[in-house]
Amino acid sequence: MMFSKISILLSLASSTAVTVDAAKVSGWLYDNLCINNCEGTSGPTSCTPDGSNAFYTPSVHTGECLLFDFCVVSGHSIMSEFPGEDGRHSIVLKLVDAANTTAYELVKNSGITTAFPKVEAVFEDSQVVSTDADGVPSVSTLTSLSYELVTVVPPKDPWAENPDKYYSGAPTTQAVCNKPSDGSINGNNMCFRSDVEVSTED
Repeated sequence: MMFSKISILLSLASSTAVTVDAAKVSGWLYDNLCINNCEGTSGPTSCTPDGSNAFYTPSVHTGECLLFDFCVVSGHSIMSEFPGEDGRHSIVLKLVDAANTTAYELVKNSGITTAFPKVEAVFEDSQVVSTDADGVPSVSTLTSLSYELVTVVPPKDPWAENPDKYYSGAPTTQAVCNKPSDGSINGNNMCFRSDVEVSTED
């Protein structure tokens, strides 16, 4: 797989923006309106315009949904990269003020309308303005905010790469099986389930 990272770097005063005290959070960008809409759900039911669920399927939340006006004005948060033992994702970082604007600009400039990729936020203690009762920090600015694009290279078709090996010109058949064990790569080129019927007219 090939990776490319797109970043908005916010610290212009120093070339070493991230210090040893910096914190790094990875997860899924979500608007607060959709998060609120999904509160109280107990499974991956649809509770957002794009059909995702903030607490169960945050990785499929789309860039299009993140850019709806009513979603933008609600602010943004980052959901955990992985679910907890209960299967639910949780809020790990809240973005307010300039940090929220940065999130909006990241999505808008990306041009991504489908599922938005995982993001990584870097911030320092001095950028934390508050912490809620669950220990989730809110940051007003960020050192950096980035997302990672993953390009999946499809597997190569061995039949296309080596046609002489697989296309011998000999007759081929595919049997109808009565039970799974009847399938044989060498004996019958595997087989259909017994409830599948194929005719010469299909």
